[in-house]
Amino acid sequence: RNARYGIYADSSTAGNVFNGNRMLDNVAFDAIDVSWPANTWTANQCVKDYPAGMICGVG
Repeated sequence: RNARYGIYADSSTAGNVFNGNRMLDNVAFDAIDVSWPANTWTANQCVKDYPAGMICGVG
């Protein structure tokens, strides 16, 4: 649990694979990817994601 974000991928990221992470109870978002779809997110456990519905529970 973090004060703001669980995992934050900023606009300069690309080609990263986030797989099997558990990110819950974070204040703003559990997972956020500003450069989506440049990164791959699969099998991650979270509730609040940005872009909405593109990270949590995908794959």
